Formats: sequence, C-alpha cells, structure tokens
Amino acid sequence: MIWTLVALLVVATAVAAWREPRSLSVGVLALLAGGVAVVALAGLDGLIVVLVLALLALAMFAILGGLTMRRQPGRSRVGGVAVALGAVALGYCAALEWVRAEQAEDLAGWLLVLGTPAFYVASLFVAFVGYGAVYGRVVRRWVPPVDVVIVLGAGLHGDRVSQVLASRLDRALVALGRSRSRGRDTHVICSGGQGPDETVPEAVAMARYLLGRGVDDSLVWREDRSTSTDENLRFSAEIAAEHGIEHGRFAVVTNDFHAFRAAMLMRDVGLAGYGLGASTRPRLWAAAVLREFTAVLWEQRLLHALVAVVLTGAAVVTAAAP
Repeated sequence: MIWTLVALLVVATAVAAWREPRSLSVGVLALLAGGVAVVALAGLDGLIVVLVLALLALAMFAILGGLTMRRQPGRSRVGGVAVALGAVALGYCAALEWVRAEQAEDLAGWLLVLGTPAFYVASLFVAFVGYGAVYGRVVRRWVPPVDVVIVLGAGLHGDRVSQVLASRLDRALVALGRSRSRGRDTHVICSGGQGPDETVPEAVAMARYLLGRGVDDSLVWREDRSTSTDENLRFSAEIAAEHGIEHGRFAVVTNDFHAFRAAMLMRDVGLAGYGLGASTRPRLWAAAVLREFTAVLWEQRLLHALVAVVLTGAAVVTAAAP
C-alpha cells in the first residue's frame, strides 16, 4: 500500500511539472514522495534522520550565509540573526541526538514535537534548493527559443556594470544567439532603473555593454523605471506589448540563485517562458540562496504558518496518545 502512495506521488510530481514547472509545489511533491519512500524502507526512525539532516543543512546555510551578510553594509544585523538561528538549530539537533542516545524516548518524542515547525521549514528549504537546482539545469540544457530575453539589473559601479550584472548579460548573449539561430526574431530587454548611487539607469549601462559586444542596437530595448523584480517583469512586459509581443515566450536572465524564484514571479505576472541563471561566486551563494528562500516563505507566510500550526498540533496529539 505504501509503495502505491509513493507511485501516486511520483505521478503527481510529473503531472505538476508538466503543467507548470515554475512552482514550488513540484519540489514539495517530489520531497513527499521521497519521504514516504524513506518510511517504507527505513520506518519512522529513517524519516527522523532525514528531517534532522534537512535541519542541519538549513542551519549550515544560515550560519554561512549570515557570516557573509555580516560583512555587507546594511545587513550586519540580519546576518547576526541568521547566525544565531543557525546556532540554535545546531544545538537543538545535538540535544535531540544526545537524548536519543540516552534512550529517553518520552523526552525525545516531545523534543521532536517541539521541532516540528523547524522540520517543516527545513523540508521546504530542501524542496526549494533541490528543485531549483534541477529546474536550472534542465533549462540550461534544453533551453527553447524565445521571443524576448529580459535581463534583470543588478547594480552598477558608477556607470559601468558590476561583475554580477556582466555575468547576467553574458548569459543573455548566449540565449539571444541561440534563439535567433533557430529562426526566432528575438530581442533583448535591459531592465533596471537608476539607484541613488548610480550615475545612469542600469538599463543604459546594460545596453551599452551589449552593444560593445556586437549586438545590433535595433535588437535592444531599454526598461529604465523598475526598482524590483516584480517591476522588472511588469514593465518589460509592457515594452514587449508595445512592440507587438503580448503572448510570446520570455527568458528572464538573472543569477542562478534567483532564477527559480524569478520564474515563479513570471508565472504570477502571466509571462510564459522560464528563468535562466548566470553563475554566482561561491562565497556569495549561501547568503543569496538564504535570502531567496526567506523571500519565498514571506510571500506566503500565512499559508506556511497555518501548515506549521496544523503539523505541530498533529504531532502533539500523536505524542500525547497513550
């Protein structure tokens, strides 16, 4: 019976991915299938081990990402909170292992109940990072042609693109070339407004970078008003519509840590297509992934809070049962 449930969850994952791959529900369904398979193979003890490993992974990301953020202007306090939460999670895992080693089953059971919300968040984190990585790899390998490549801005050094933004533009050049080589009349939209410490809008510097690498000016459209990813997408969609592209396919180019969430936001604003990621320096990756995951949680905070409460209540009832 349990393997039938695993099979059903695998089918549900495949159907969800086919219908809308830009959804975290695909990763959650895959994680549920894996969790049920672990129970079938190793029982509840095996599932507990997997949950603890997920929490340890989240704790390490929190600590490493927090340490990176503490060195960034304006993010020191947030980084300190991340490090503290990661340390608490590590301490909880150590306490749980010590109690289990002492065979204090009742205490271990209530410790597990106490950690239910953390296990839920850690499971979502694994689903987000794991499925996001799979999504990014599939898109890079089997990238279909598009009508418009949208490049998201990422800050300037004066009037010159930063290293992060240059990596996005280089990835956009590849996507543009591939689409046009397949007979598509593909254009690129440089999307980014002007920050308080920037001498020109990001879109202007981005377009200059592309023109300097041989892209014809007629293929480059500029969106210079946006201040967020949501505005990047909405304003770029307006520009595409002005040029007669209202129901086309889009590739949104950003960094790899942001590509999946950008794809989720594309879905929300009604743009067909996919998110495409450029490489990120390893020392920045943990902090960037942590910020993206936090943003995803916050966007649906009421839903996640409700699920955590329900799961915790079910755990309490189970632990209190004679």
